[in-house]
Amino acid sequence: MVKIMHIADVHLDRKTEGLSPEKSALRRAEYKETFEKAINLAKEEDVKIILIAGDLFDSALTADSTVDFVRKTLAKIPEIYVFISPGNHDPIASGIYSRLGENLSENVKIFGTSLECVELDALNVRVIGAGFDGEYQENCLLSGFSAPDDGKINLVCIHGDLKSGSEYNPLLQSDISGTNADYIALGHTHAYSGILTSGKTHYAYSGALEPHGFDETGEKGVLIGNIDKQKADLKFVPLEKRRFNVCEIDVSDCEIFEDVIGKIREKLTRASDFYKIVLTGGKKAEIKLDKAVLNSFFEDSVFYIKFSDETKSLLDIDALCEEYTLKGICAKRIKELSDGGNKEFYDKVADYLFGLF
Repeated sequence: MVKIMHIADVHLDRKTEGLSPEKSALRRAEYKETFEKAINLAKEEDVKIILIAGDLFDSALTADSTVDFVRKTLAKIPEIYVFISPGNHDPIASGIYSRLGENLSENVKIFGTSLECVELDALNVRVIGAGFDGEYQENCLLSGFSAPDDGKINLVCIHGDLKSGSEYNPLLQSDISGTNADYIALGHTHAYSGILTSGKTHYAYSGALEPHGFDETGEKGVLIGNIDKQKADLKFVPLEKRRFNVCEIDVSDCEIFEDVIGKIREKLTRASDFYKIVLTGGKKAEIKLDKAVLNSFFEDSVFYIKFSDETKSLLDIDALCEEYTLKGICAKRIKELSDGGNKEFYDKVADYLFGLF
Protein backbone atom coordinates (compact mmCIF):
# COMPACT_ATOMS: atom_id res chain seq x y z
CA MET A 1 0.00 0.00 0.00
CA VAL A 2 1.22 3.51 -0.85
CA LYS A 3 -0.22 6.93 -0.07
CA ILE A 4 -0.49 9.29 -3.04
CA MET A 5 -1.80 12.71 -4.02
CA HIS A 6 -3.31 13.24 -7.46
CA ILE A 7 -3.22 16.80 -8.86
CA ALA A 8 -4.10 18.02 -12.36
CA ASP A 9 -4.93 21.12 -14.41
CA VAL A 10 -3.39 23.77 -12.18
CA HIS A 11 -2.91 26.12 -15.17
CA LEU A 12 -0.43 28.41 -13.46
CA ASP A 13 -0.33 31.93 -14.98
CA ARG A 14 -3.73 31.52 -16.62
CA LYS A 15 -5.62 34.76 -17.21
CA THR A 16 -9.26 35.02 -16.17
CA GLU A 17 -11.50 36.80 -18.67
CA GLY A 18 -13.47 39.85 -17.55
CA LEU A 19 -11.31 40.83 -14.60
CA SER A 20 -9.54 44.12 -14.05
CA PRO A 21 -5.72 43.97 -14.37
CA GLU A 22 -5.45 44.11 -10.57
CA LYS A 23 -7.87 41.27 -9.94
CA SER A 24 -6.38 39.23 -12.79
CA ALA A 25 -2.93 39.51 -11.19
CA LEU A 26 -4.42 38.55 -7.82
CA ARG A 27 -6.08 35.52 -9.35
CA ARG A 28 -2.81 34.32 -10.89
CA ALA A 29 -1.16 34.67 -7.49
CA GLU A 30 -3.96 32.60 -5.97
CA TYR A 31 -3.25 29.72 -8.36
CA LYS A 32 0.26 29.59 -6.90
CA GLU A 33 -1.07 29.87 -3.37
CA THR A 34 -3.42 26.91 -3.85
CA PHE A 35 -0.71 24.81 -5.48
CA GLU A 36 1.58 25.45 -2.53
CA LYS A 37 -1.32 24.60 -0.21
CA ALA A 38 -1.68 21.22 -1.94
CA ILE A 39 2.05 20.52 -1.62
CA ASN A 40 1.97 21.42 2.08
CA LEU A 41 -1.01 19.12 2.57
CA ALA A 42 0.91 16.26 0.94
CA LYS A 43 3.71 16.78 3.44
CA GLU A 44 1.33 16.95 6.40
CA GLU A 45 -0.46 13.77 5.29
CA ASP A 46 2.81 11.85 4.82
CA VAL A 47 2.15 11.29 1.13
CA LYS A 48 4.86 9.27 -0.61
CA ILE A 49 4.06 10.06 -4.25
CA ILE A 50 2.50 13.09 -5.97
CA LEU A 51 1.13 12.54 -9.47
CA ILE A 52 0.62 15.73 -11.53
CA ALA A 53 -1.41 14.72 -14.58
CA GLY A 54 -0.76 17.57 -17.01
CA ASP A 55 -1.42 21.27 -17.54
CA LEU A 56 0.54 22.33 -14.49
CA PHE A 57 1.29 25.46 -16.54
CA ASP A 58 -1.21 27.24 -18.78
CA SER A 59 0.98 28.07 -21.78
CA ALA A 60 4.46 28.57 -23.17
CA LEU A 61 4.15 32.20 -22.08
CA THR A 62 4.43 31.20 -18.43
CA ALA A 63 6.69 33.66 -16.60
CA ASP A 64 10.16 32.56 -15.51
CA SER A 65 9.22 33.60 -11.97
CA THR A 66 6.36 31.09 -12.01
CA VAL A 67 8.62 28.30 -13.24
CA ASP A 68 11.08 29.21 -10.46
CA PHE A 69 8.24 29.12 -7.94
CA VAL A 70 7.34 25.54 -8.92
CA ARG A 71 10.98 24.42 -8.81
CA LYS A 72 11.49 25.89 -5.32
CA THR A 73 8.17 24.58 -4.02
CA LEU A 74 8.90 21.01 -5.09
CA ALA A 75 12.42 21.25 -3.68
CA LYS A 76 10.86 21.71 -0.22
CA ILE A 77 9.55 18.12 -0.24
CA PRO A 78 12.63 16.00 -1.11
CA GLU A 79 11.09 13.06 0.76
CA ILE A 80 8.14 12.88 -1.68
CA TYR A 81 8.45 11.53 -5.23
CA VAL A 82 6.80 13.88 -7.74
CA PHE A 83 5.86 12.76 -11.26
CA ILE A 84 4.68 15.21 -13.93
CA SER A 85 3.08 14.32 -17.27
CA PRO A 86 2.97 17.34 -19.62
CA GLY A 87 -0.46 18.05 -21.13
CA ASN A 88 -1.84 19.93 -24.11
CA HIS A 89 -1.35 23.37 -22.49
CA ASP A 90 2.23 22.67 -21.38
CA PRO A 91 3.59 20.10 -23.85
CA ILE A 92 7.25 19.18 -24.12
CA ALA A 93 7.59 21.28 -27.30
CA SER A 94 6.56 24.42 -25.39
CA GLY A 95 9.95 24.48 -23.67
CA ILE A 96 8.45 25.04 -20.22
CA TYR A 97 9.82 21.79 -18.84
CA SER A 98 13.28 22.48 -20.20
CA ARG A 99 13.20 25.63 -18.10
CA LEU A 100 11.82 23.80 -15.08
CA GLY A 101 14.42 21.05 -15.47
CA GLU A 102 17.31 23.39 -14.76
CA ASN A 103 18.58 22.56 -11.25
CA LEU A 104 15.47 20.48 -10.59
CA SER A 105 15.55 18.51 -7.35
CA GLU A 106 16.08 14.75 -7.68
CA ASN A 107 12.66 13.86 -6.26
CA VAL A 108 10.93 15.23 -9.39
CA LYS A 109 10.49 13.27 -12.62
CA ILE A 110 9.13 14.88 -15.80
CA PHE A 111 7.90 12.27 -18.26
CA GLY A 112 8.92 12.57 -21.91
CA THR A 113 6.87 11.84 -25.02
CA SER A 114 7.42 8.07 -24.89
CA LEU A 115 5.86 5.90 -22.21
CA GLU A 116 8.32 5.37 -19.35
CA CYS A 117 8.33 3.15 -16.28
CA VAL A 118 10.06 4.25 -13.06
CA GLU A 119 10.71 1.57 -10.42
CA LEU A 120 10.44 2.63 -6.78
CA ASP A 121 11.62 -0.57 -5.16
CA ALA A 122 11.57 0.81 -1.61
CA LEU A 123 7.83 1.46 -1.98
CA ASN A 124 7.09 -1.63 -4.10
CA VAL A 125 5.68 0.75 -6.71
CA ARG A 126 6.07 1.29 -10.43
CA VAL A 127 5.06 4.67 -11.91
CA ILE A 128 4.27 4.86 -15.62
CA GLY A 129 3.72 8.00 -17.65
CA ALA A 130 4.15 9.99 -20.85
CA GLY A 131 3.58 13.58 -21.89
CA PHE A 132 2.22 15.48 -24.88
CA ASP A 133 4.84 16.60 -27.37
CA GLY A 134 2.61 19.34 -28.82
CA GLU A 135 -0.84 20.80 -28.39
CA TYR A 136 -2.47 17.71 -29.87
CA GLN A 137 -1.97 14.01 -29.23
CA GLU A 138 -4.16 12.12 -31.68
CA ASN A 139 -2.81 8.65 -30.89
CA CYS A 140 -3.46 6.99 -27.54
CA LEU A 141 -0.27 7.04 -25.44
CA LEU A 142 -1.41 3.92 -23.55
CA SER A 143 -2.38 1.88 -26.60
CA GLY A 144 -1.04 -1.68 -26.33
CA PHE A 145 0.66 -1.07 -22.98
CA SER A 146 0.35 -3.55 -20.12
CA ALA A 147 2.31 -3.19 -16.88
CA PRO A 148 4.10 -6.23 -15.46
CA ASP A 149 2.04 -8.36 -13.09
CA ASP A 150 4.81 -8.96 -10.59
CA GLY A 151 3.25 -7.86 -7.32
CA LYS A 152 4.28 -4.22 -7.55
CA ILE A 153 1.65 -1.48 -7.36
CA ASN A 154 1.30 -0.01 -10.85
CA LEU A 155 0.47 3.72 -11.04
CA VAL A 156 -0.11 5.63 -14.28
CA CYS A 157 0.07 9.42 -14.56
CA ILE A 158 -1.22 10.82 -17.85
CA HIS A 159 -3.19 13.63 -19.52
CA GLY A 160 -5.98 12.40 -21.77
CA ASP A 161 -9.57 12.46 -22.93
CA LEU A 162 -12.09 9.64 -22.44
CA LYS A 163 -13.52 10.20 -25.92
CA SER A 164 -13.00 8.16 -29.05
CA GLY A 165 -11.48 10.28 -31.81
CA SER A 166 -10.34 13.04 -29.46
CA GLU A 167 -7.23 15.04 -30.41
CA TYR A 168 -6.09 14.98 -26.78
CA ASN A 169 -4.82 11.44 -26.19
CA PRO A 170 -8.09 9.51 -26.73
CA LEU A 171 -8.51 6.85 -24.05
CA LEU A 172 -10.91 3.95 -24.53
CA GLN A 173 -12.09 1.64 -21.77
CA SER A 174 -10.04 -1.12 -23.39
CA ASP A 175 -6.92 1.07 -23.18
CA ILE A 176 -7.50 1.62 -19.47
CA SER A 177 -8.34 -1.95 -18.48
CA GLY A 178 -5.49 -3.26 -20.64
CA THR A 179 -2.83 -1.35 -18.70
CA ASN A 180 -2.93 -3.74 -15.73
CA ALA A 181 -2.56 -0.58 -13.62
CA ASP A 182 -3.93 -0.37 -10.12
CA TYR A 183 -4.65 3.34 -10.48
CA ILE A 184 -4.52 5.84 -13.36
CA ALA A 185 -4.29 9.53 -12.43
CA LEU A 186 -5.88 11.51 -15.27
CA GLY A 187 -5.81 15.17 -16.24
CA HIS A 188 -7.67 17.23 -18.86
CA THR A 189 -11.25 17.25 -17.57
CA HIS A 190 -11.64 20.01 -14.98
CA ALA A 191 -14.34 18.33 -12.89
CA TYR A 192 -13.76 15.56 -10.33
CA SER A 193 -15.04 12.35 -11.89
CA GLY A 194 -15.34 10.16 -8.84
CA ILE A 195 -13.32 6.95 -8.62
CA LEU A 196 -14.09 4.87 -11.71
CA THR A 197 -13.22 1.28 -12.61
CA SER A 198 -12.48 -0.49 -15.88
CA GLY A 199 -11.65 -4.16 -15.51
CA LYS A 200 -9.31 -4.35 -12.51
CA THR A 201 -8.05 -0.78 -12.97
CA HIS A 202 -9.24 2.20 -10.94
CA TYR A 203 -8.95 5.64 -12.51
CA ALA A 204 -10.12 9.22 -11.97
CA TYR A 205 -9.94 12.85 -12.97
CA SER A 206 -9.09 14.89 -9.91
CA GLY A 207 -10.36 17.98 -11.75
CA ALA A 208 -8.80 21.43 -11.77
CA LEU A 209 -7.10 22.76 -8.65
CA GLU A 210 -8.81 26.14 -9.06
CA PRO A 211 -11.85 26.94 -11.28
CA HIS A 212 -11.31 29.08 -14.37
CA GLY A 213 -14.78 30.03 -15.62
CA PHE A 214 -18.54 29.68 -15.21
CA ASP A 215 -18.40 26.27 -16.91
CA GLU A 216 -16.38 25.04 -13.91
CA THR A 217 -18.74 25.36 -10.97
CA GLY A 218 -18.50 23.45 -7.69
CA GLU A 219 -15.61 22.40 -5.50
CA LYS A 220 -12.06 22.03 -6.88
CA GLY A 221 -9.11 20.30 -5.27
CA VAL A 222 -7.02 17.12 -5.11
CA LEU A 223 -7.36 13.40 -4.51
CA ILE A 224 -5.45 11.90 -1.63
CA GLY A 225 -5.32 8.41 -0.13
CA ASN A 226 -3.97 4.88 -0.33
CA ILE A 227 -3.48 2.69 -3.37
CA ASP A 228 -2.93 -1.06 -3.14
CA LYS A 229 -3.21 -3.89 -5.62
CA GLN A 230 -6.59 -3.39 -7.29
CA LYS A 231 -7.68 -1.01 -4.51
CA ALA A 232 -8.06 2.78 -4.50
CA ASP A 233 -9.06 4.34 -1.21
CA LEU A 234 -8.99 8.00 -2.20
CA LYS A 235 -10.89 11.03 -0.94
CA PHE A 236 -11.48 14.34 -2.67
CA VAL A 237 -10.16 17.34 -0.72
CA PRO A 238 -11.46 20.80 -1.80
CA LEU A 239 -8.74 23.46 -1.83
CA GLU A 240 -10.04 26.22 -4.09
CA LYS A 241 -9.71 29.84 -3.05
CA ARG A 242 -12.84 30.93 -4.93
CA ARG A 243 -15.74 29.30 -6.73
CA PHE A 244 -17.73 30.17 -9.83
CA ASN A 245 -21.50 30.18 -9.22
CA VAL A 246 -24.31 30.31 -11.77
CA CYS A 247 -27.62 31.32 -10.17
CA GLU A 248 -30.98 31.44 -11.95
CA ILE A 249 -33.51 33.85 -10.47
CA ASP A 250 -37.17 33.90 -11.53
CA VAL A 251 -38.46 37.48 -11.32
CA SER A 252 -42.07 36.66 -12.26
CA ASP A 253 -43.39 37.60 -8.81
CA CYS A 254 -41.37 40.83 -8.54
CA GLU A 255 -43.56 43.93 -8.39
CA ILE A 256 -40.77 46.52 -8.29
CA PHE A 257 -37.04 46.75 -9.06
CA GLU A 258 -36.16 46.47 -5.37
CA ASP A 259 -37.80 43.02 -5.27
CA VAL A 260 -35.30 41.87 -7.90
CA ILE A 261 -32.42 43.35 -5.91
CA GLY A 262 -33.58 41.46 -2.81
CA LYS A 263 -33.67 38.14 -4.67
CA ILE A 264 -30.18 38.66 -6.05
CA ARG A 265 -28.81 39.57 -2.65
CA GLU A 266 -30.08 36.27 -1.21
CA LYS A 267 -27.91 34.34 -3.70
CA LEU A 268 -24.65 36.12 -2.86
CA THR A 269 -23.64 33.91 0.04
CA ARG A 270 -19.85 33.97 -0.48
CA ALA A 271 -18.17 37.34 -0.88
CA SER A 272 -14.99 35.72 -2.20
CA ASP A 273 -16.69 34.14 -5.22
CA PHE A 274 -17.55 34.75 -8.87
CA TYR A 275 -21.27 35.00 -9.70
CA LYS A 276 -23.26 34.84 -12.91
CA ILE A 277 -26.86 35.83 -12.25
CA VAL A 278 -29.35 34.63 -14.87
CA LEU A 279 -32.66 36.48 -14.60
CA THR A 280 -35.64 34.51 -15.93
CA GLY A 281 -39.43 34.54 -15.97
CA GLY A 282 -41.94 37.21 -16.88
CA LYS A 283 -41.00 40.81 -16.12
CA LYS A 284 -43.21 43.85 -15.74
CA ALA A 285 -42.39 46.64 -18.21
CA GLU A 286 -41.81 49.17 -15.44
CA ILE A 287 -38.96 47.08 -13.99
CA LYS A 288 -35.73 48.09 -15.74
CA LEU A 289 -32.93 45.52 -15.64
CA ASP A 290 -30.01 47.64 -16.78
CA LYS A 291 -26.83 45.58 -16.29
CA ALA A 292 -24.71 48.61 -15.42
CA VAL A 293 -27.16 49.61 -12.70
CA LEU A 294 -27.30 46.06 -11.35
CA ASN A 295 -23.52 45.89 -11.29
CA SER A 296 -23.35 49.12 -9.31
CA PHE A 297 -25.45 47.53 -6.57
CA PHE A 298 -23.28 44.45 -6.13
CA GLU A 299 -19.77 45.02 -7.49
CA ASP A 300 -18.45 45.66 -3.98
CA SER A 301 -20.36 42.74 -2.42
CA VAL A 302 -18.54 39.90 -4.20
CA PHE A 303 -15.25 39.34 -6.04
CA TYR A 304 -16.93 39.37 -9.47
CA ILE A 305 -20.50 39.50 -10.76
CA LYS A 306 -22.15 39.51 -14.19
CA PHE A 307 -25.78 39.41 -15.31
CA SER A 308 -27.72 37.70 -18.08
CA ASP A 309 -31.25 38.89 -18.80
CA GLU A 310 -33.39 36.02 -20.10
CA THR A 311 -36.70 37.44 -18.92
CA LYS A 312 -39.76 37.79 -21.10
CA SER A 313 -41.93 40.86 -21.22
CA LEU A 314 -45.38 40.75 -19.59
CA LEU A 315 -46.66 43.53 -21.84
CA ASP A 316 -50.14 42.97 -23.25
CA ILE A 317 -49.62 44.26 -26.80
CA ASP A 318 -53.22 43.48 -27.83
CA ALA A 319 -54.62 45.58 -25.00
CA LEU A 320 -52.28 48.47 -25.82
CA CYS A 321 -53.37 48.36 -29.46
CA GLU A 322 -56.87 49.37 -28.32
CA GLU A 323 -55.58 52.58 -26.73
CA TYR A 324 -55.90 55.91 -28.63
CA THR A 325 -52.48 57.01 -27.37
CA LEU A 326 -48.89 57.21 -28.56
CA LYS A 327 -48.38 53.88 -26.82
CA GLY A 328 -51.25 52.42 -28.81
CA ILE A 329 -49.82 53.64 -32.11
CA CYS A 330 -46.43 52.12 -31.26
CA ALA A 331 -48.07 48.88 -30.15
CA LYS A 332 -49.97 48.51 -33.42
CA ARG A 333 -46.83 49.03 -35.48
CA ILE A 334 -44.78 46.62 -33.36
CA LYS A 335 -47.50 43.98 -33.65
CA GLU A 336 -47.58 44.37 -37.43
CA LEU A 337 -43.81 43.84 -37.58
CA SER A 338 -43.75 40.92 -35.15
CA ASP A 339 -46.53 39.08 -37.03
CA GLY A 340 -44.03 38.69 -39.82
CA GLY A 341 -41.60 36.79 -37.59
CA ASN A 342 -38.95 37.37 -34.97
CA LYS A 343 -41.62 37.99 -32.32
CA GLU A 344 -39.13 37.61 -29.45
CA PHE A 345 -37.04 40.47 -30.83
CA TYR A 346 -40.03 42.80 -31.16
CA ASP A 347 -41.21 41.88 -27.66
CA LYS A 348 -37.91 43.19 -26.35
CA VAL A 349 -38.25 46.32 -28.52
CA ALA A 350 -41.71 46.92 -27.07
CA ASP A 351 -40.48 46.33 -23.55
CA TYR A 352 -37.75 48.92 -24.05
CA LEU A 353 -39.87 51.54 -25.83
CA PHE A 354 -42.77 51.43 -23.41
CA GLY A 355 -40.35 51.76 -20.54
CA LEU A 356 -39.52 55.22 -21.88
CA PHE A 357 -43.07 56.52 -21.54
